[in-house]
Amino acid sequence: MKSKRVFAGLLAVMIGLPLAAEAEIRGRLRLFVADTEGKPVPGVKITLVSTQAAVITREITTNENGVATHGSMENHWFEVTFEKKGYLPLKKRIKIPLGELYREDIVLRTPEDAAAELEANSPRAKAINLYNEGAQALKQEEYEKALELFRESIALDPTIHQAHYEAGRAGFLLGKYDEAVAFAEAALELKPDYVVALRLLAAIYEKKGDMEKSAAYTKLAQEKGGVTGIDRYNDAVKHMNDGNMDAALPLLEEAVELDPELADAYYQLGLVYLNKAENGKAVLSFEKYLELRPDGENAETARSILRYLKK
Repeated sequence: MKSKRVFAGLLAVMIGLPLAAEAEIRGRLRLFVADTEGKPVPGVKITLVSTQAAVITREITTNENGVATHGSMENHWFEVTFEKKGYLPLKKRIKIPLGELYREDIVLRTPEDAAAELEANSPRAKAINLYNEGAQALKQEEYEKALELFRESIALDPTIHQAHYEAGRAGFLLGKYDEAVAFAEAALELKPDYVVALRLLAAIYEKKGDMEKSAAYTKLAQEKGGVTGIDRYNDAVKHMNDGNMDAALPLLEEAVELDPELADAYYQLGLVYLNKAENGKAVLSFEKYLELRPDGENAETARSILRYLKK
């Protein structure tokens, strides 16, 4: 009798072995589904179709926390589809590990999200980003870096007139006058009434020593945009170069009245006031220059003069 009981027990163990082995190959699944802002998306239908010969389909749905689970999954590769109204369907392949938990975070996009991403990756969007980076570098007086960024922007999208103009400005500040002329002219081809490009060409040709072209572009800029602070500033500098401070003074005063952000005009105005022994006004002018351009090319000179005047 005892041997029969032992045999029955062994038989039960032997019969149970395949069942235990089968249970061990199963894994578990946990998926978290969110939108592009990281917020949980409930009610997402998730369909899992096995790629094995014997097709097995599982369906689960995300709960209010955006989580979907399954406690007993075959150790297969599955084709998985995520679907919910208002979102683009998403398909991917996953492999359920042997006797372990597979977990993954999934992001679903709306059609609007997809359109925004497409726009963000377009050549024009990239060109605008490069232009903005170049403008920041130019503001920080990193002229070589700015010029390279503007070149890259133009290569991606040559229709952004501001990029041509700012590339011309960077080239001008680096003394690359021929290249600066080409950029400024390209800006004008895109926008014929772009007054700042006309003024840039006037400044470039003055540096190149072609005063006839400089005067022609200055006149054209004034006809299209009126007289500006930079016009009065340029006229004043010519008088200062001739040593005529009396003629330069009212022009510089008008320049900063027309353009209160024209830092170099304040610096030159300080020099004229200093020459005329109007030290109080000179101090105010140099301080204004440093406020606008604390790291400008004349900043150290302005600080030295201020230290002397304030003794």
